[in-house]
Amino acid sequence: IFPQISKKIPDSVLLVAGDSRLGEFSDYMDMLVKLINESEARDSIMFIKGKFSQERYDEIVCCADAAPLPYKITAQSGVMAHFLAYGIPLITSDLTVFTEKIKKFNFGFICRNNEEFFENIVKFLRNDKLRKSISNSIREYVNKNLLWEIVAKKTYKLYKNIKNIISLHTL
Repeated sequence: IFPQISKKIPDSVLLVAGDSRLGEFSDYMDMLVKLINESEARDSIMFIKGKFSQERYDEIVCCADAAPLPYKITAQSGVMAHFLAYGIPLITSDLTVFTEKIKKFNFGFICRNNEEFFENIVKFLRNDKLRKSISNSIREYVNKNLLWEIVAKKTYKLYKNIKNIISLHTL
């Protein structure tokens, strides 16, 4: 759908970055490169292939105004977590893993088809106020729930409770 987006918003850029793990999915990567090269919007598509240091990966993630995640099958999304860590609004498929968080915490938009992806991406790119509002919602959630200090305290409390339960049963 990026050629349609590029026509609506001529200065938009699609950034695709990454590589397959340990040679997995090399056919997919070849197909992706072919699709980019054949796209009528190829001059507005940036493809950075490779494995990245954490610092470089963070720089790439921070470039995004919005993060489309059009997953078709459920997966644990480390990519989603990285975008959330930087307050990047999400535009996702309607998989349960996405819809629960997006609806409950205002992380972005859920899409059922390509037309909705197109409409929502254009909406984000045209509306700075909307993008900033959702970004602020994400940052607030992350700061209250996902900072390492908070996760560490919750983990410690959980282990302490487990230890107490085990101690009671061994008496």
